[in-house]
Formats: sequence, C-alpha cells, structure tokens
Amino acid sequence: MAAKGVLMRVLLAACGVLLAGLTWAVEPAVTPAQARAISAECVEVLLQINQSLSDNYYHAGAFMKAVDVLERIVVLDPHDVQSYASAAWLAWSSKDHDRALAIYDRLIAANPDSPDAYFEVGLYYTRVQQDEAALRWLAGALARGLAGPRRHLYGHTLARVGRTAEARAFWHTLLADDPANEVAKREAARLTQGQPPAPE
Repeated sequence: MAAKGVLMRVLLAACGVLLAGLTWAVEPAVTPAQARAISAECVEVLLQINQSLSDNYYHAGAFMKAVDVLERIVVLDPHDVQSYASAAWLAWSSKDHDRALAIYDRLIAANPDSPDAYFEVGLYYTRVQQDEAALRWLAGALARGLAGPRRHLYGHTLARVGRTAEARAFWHTLLADDPANEVAKREAARLTQGQPPAPE
C-alpha cells in the first residue's frame, strides 16, 4: 500500500505540474488560488478514471483488481468512506479477511469522527457473525451521530445476542425520537411480548 501511495502522489504531482504548465502558457499570472483549483481538477480527473476502472473490473468479476483500484481512490480522497467500504466488502467476500480488516483500519484512521465509517465496520462484523464486536462498532457509530434506518442494526444485534432489556430500551429510544418508526414499534412490541426478534 505504501508503494501505491507513493506512485499515486507522483502521478498527482505530474498531473498538477502539467496542468499548471499549460495554464501558465496561457496566463502567466497564475495565483495560488488558481493553482489549487488546477490541482483539485487534476484530482477529480484521476478519481473519475479510477472509479470507471474499478467499475469495469467489478463487472468483469475481477474483484481483487477492483480492490486495488479502490485503494488508489482512497489515497486521492481519504474521506471517501464508500470506496473504503466497497474495497473491504470485495476483499472479505473473496475470503481475504486480513486485507478487509486492514482497509477498515485505514478507514477509521482517516475518518475517526465519521459515523458512516464506524457503521461499515460494524456491518462487517455482523456479516461474519461476530456480534459482540459488531455492537462495539455500531455503538461508536451511534455515538458519532448515526441517523436513519441504519440505527436499526444495533437494536437487531442486541436482540440477537440476548441483550433483550437493552434492545427494548433502544427501540423505545428510537420511538421517542420518531413515534412513526414502524420497525421500532414492531420490535419493541415483540420484545415486550417475549417473542423472538424479526429477521433483519
């Protein structure tokens, strides 16, 4: 990964120099703001090229090549949570859990305050049936402001590991926030009546 990062920075620098040179040829008085805009345009071009390439590899079934490209994308944009998540998903779906976990580590290191980043790691652990680990990461996502239906995964996972009282309290918390939340209504009622949680 370090070698890939160095290569990407070299390509980015070369692209920036080329575009800056072309701009200088047209207008010598390039301001620092204009130079930054040129650099940003260069990054955007490289992102588009790599995203297209990743899609092509994915649809061709060359999943690990797609992972390689997605890892180049996050060098260019370390805050692109979806590209990290896609790379990790493709890696663990291809049975390379070590690589997936390494990708998740970089995701969190680059995005320590992102609820989306924490949710993706929690989702991974639910998929590999490590629910206690999943709960820790999902709790981290909630603490960082995770919103919307993705919060439901925490309640489902609590119930699945037998932490019924906590699950029931969680569903009631969601209902207090949104009384029209039908999933929270259903799950709170099931747990109150002693019924098993519904399939996710």
